[in-house]
Amino acid sequence: MKRIIGIICIWQIICLCLLIFNAKVSAEEIAIFGGLNESKGITTHAFMVGYRDTLTGNNIGFEIMYLNEGHLEGTTTFHHRDGFAAQISYLCYLDKNLVLRSSMGPYYSFDTTGDGGSKIVHHLGAIASLEGSYYFSKEISGIIRGNFVTSNGSPTASILVGLGYAFGNKPEIKKSDQDGGKKNEISLYVGSSSPNLKEEVKNSLAAIIEAQRNVVEHFDIAALIIEEGDTKLYNRRGIAFEPQLSTKIFDNLTAGIGTGVYFNNVNTSGIITVSAGYEIFPNFKLSLLFARIIDPSDSSNDADIMSVGIGYKF
Repeated sequence: MKRIIGIICIWQIICLCLLIFNAKVSAEEIAIFGGLNESKGITTHAFMVGYRDTLTGNNIGFEIMYLNEGHLEGTTTFHHRDGFAAQISYLCYLDKNLVLRSSMGPYYSFDTTGDGGSKIVHHLGAIASLEGSYYFSKEISGIIRGNFVTSNGSPTASILVGLGYAFGNKPEIKKSDQDGGKKNEISLYVGSSSPNLKEEVKNSLAAIIEAQRNVVEHFDIAALIIEEGDTKLYNRRGIAFEPQLSTKIFDNLTAGIGTGVYFNNVNTSGIITVSAGYEIFPNFKLSLLFARIIDPSDSSNDADIMSVGIGYKF
């Protein structure tokens, strides 16, 4: 339960900061990275997806990201680690096209480790980053980034190359204007539930019903009814409640992230969701939803849900 409280506290701090600075953010950006990760002489792949923005004055910013550190396997080492991070950044503008960024913040990781991956360890560590971005246009940038992670006694260093897309310089369209004042949304998803511990388990068919309400610009609350099916490790179902942050990337494309508590028939757990939705008809959208289930009592019950669905706004 302490781990769940820790995740929620971190998320509440992020939400509070975003709400305070909501009227002052100026340069929203999404970025995708790929590259190499190294620890104790072992090298593997790594990739990262992040959302970042600048606050007052354009020199201070924040980032929210998902980092996958690949498979670090050796004679005495076995780590398959990924996680979510939030960073505060300082930006230095060398000219109109070149920007340097230094960042630091907490990193909550999920590490499949032990003898051949026999256990999963949750750990709250730290991540520091150095980055250089070159803007080919107002929207598109090329990025080189270094990450330095300390978590679960296994520090790593990664070098990543990425592509960024900035969309916050466009005139802001208020949600009440773009959707006719509709604040409620209900979505149905179907997909696959995949246990993170790969010992004699199987993926199972999963289904999610999500009810969402917009509270203020960029901030929603949601309830999710989740059926994960039978994976041999568990046959889990329940209901989750979470606050969510959302933003509009293109005219018809939105993205969101949320975290909260998942009350289910196995153990009360934490949940982190990442979603993207594309409006195909007025009031209807096609959506993708990724959910990470975090069981603080028994990490062998951790799981990922990948699903696709359709939503209706009213």
